[in-house]
Amino acid sequence: TRTGTVEIIEGTGQWIIYKPFSEDRSYMHAAIRCLPEWFLSAQYARRDGNRFSEVHGLPVWLPRLPANWQQTEEGKAYVESFLNIGSQSVVPTPRGATPESSYDVDLLEAQSNAWAVFEFLIKLAAQKIRLCILGQDMTSSEGTSGSFAKSRVGYDVLMSIVASDAETIGEDLMCLLRVWAAYLSGDEELAPIPVWDYDPPEDSKAIAETMNTAADAIGKWVTIMASKPERVDEAAMARRFGIALVSSNPETPPPTRTIMYNRHVRIHRLAA
Repeated sequence: TRTGTVEIIEGTGQWIIYKPFSEDRSYMHAAIRCLPEWFLSAQYARRDGNRFSEVHGLPVWLPRLPANWQQTEEGKAYVESFLNIGSQSVVPTPRGATPESSYDVDLLEAQSNAWAVFEFLIKLAAQKIRLCILGQDMTSSEGTSGSFAKSRVGYDVLMSIVASDAETIGEDLMCLLRVWAAYLSGDEELAPIPVWDYDPPEDSKAIAETMNTAADAIGKWVTIMASKPERVDEAAMARRFGIALVSSNPETPPPTRTIMYNRHVRIHRLAA
């Protein structure tokens, strides 16, 4: 710090030590250890690509003059016309009886397909960085990942990382909340439990289609089994499709208390 070295002591309520992977040197497993190599690779490829573009974008003019005409006034004027050349320029090239007695001009360009290596390195670095942070690149690989099913698998991998981060951060945050609870109430066991609701928002259209399909299926089975001795348990089938059911004779719900607070709040019911 600005005042010098400060010893970090866990459990005092002054520091939150995030160590999700192990008690000893948890940072060795962090994604940031994998990022510098690929970040620098992308920066170097971008720098070298710009230099390559500058060389290839500025070809060299090669004016050709008749023999022994370099020091003549006409020859010097011809060469000077290239020094001030701009866009959409026109340079007259007088022709003699033979090529040796004629004026001419060539454009020397650096012709090579080495540009492909810079594009490859930049894309490779971007892919590796996505793998380090997101755990997959199927959801952001510039349309090259393939089917929707593969993207869905990649999204599930990403959400598993989000879930892991949310749970481990909540666990490490408890060291601060216990001190806070002990200060306010004298009992650290009363500390709230931080929980992040990391579930993605539901797709309303997909839910509506599922419920509509479930209703059709239940109705068809009820019709089919109407003449049979057995009957269809409509409530059980509805629950299987995730349809919320409410009893016609609701009982008094047990008391509730909030055990955490954050962007989302989860309610846990306690036995009466």
